[in-house]
Amino acid sequence: MTRAPSDIEAAHRGAGGRVDRGFPVLLVLAMAVGPYLQLGLTSIAPVLREEMGLSRTQVGALPAILSLAACLTAWRWGRWIDRSPAGRVATALFVSSAISFVAAAVAPGFLGLIPAVVLAGVAMGGSNPVTNDLIMSRYAVGHRGVIMGIKQSGVNAGILLAGVTLPLAAAAGFWREALFLSAAWPVAGLLL
Repeated sequence: MTRAPSDIEAAHRGAGGRVDRGFPVLLVLAMAVGPYLQLGLTSIAPVLREEMGLSRTQVGALPAILSLAACLTAWRWGRWIDRSPAGRVATALFVSSAISFVAAAVAPGFLGLIPAVVLAGVAMGGSNPVTNDLIMSRYAVGHRGVIMGIKQSGVNAGILLAGVTLPLAAAAGFWREALFLSAAWPVAGLLL
């Protein structure tokens, strides 16, 4: 007697029923890297003010600029997805995220953080369109629910990682190093 696969098992199967445990991780990473820098910089705002001399207005402007970049680029991602292979578009998402983390880590001040948050916003704007396209290319209608839920958990994972990692690193005086090492998340996405 053959048993039916559970929803979780089904989420690990792609086209042709092959088991692909890396695919759900790829989706979680793609969703996690978008909000990571936004919440990460917000969570270390007192350190940014002290070490970089940022004003409250400048600290508050960073997530606003990031969100504006996400809003302005999300529709462009959708158009690009219609014209390019999903893997190429996902690669662009992870590359822009990795660069944004490194740029934030080395930024000397507010003007240096602007390109970092713009790139992070671009990545955040692409997270949903890219991951939705990847799912639609691998899963038939009626078999996407669990994998969509797994994908969406990436947003919360990014928020959790940023909210735990960066304040602890900042308290120890290593927030720049932590941001630099955080680029490993999008690099892992590239490898997957």
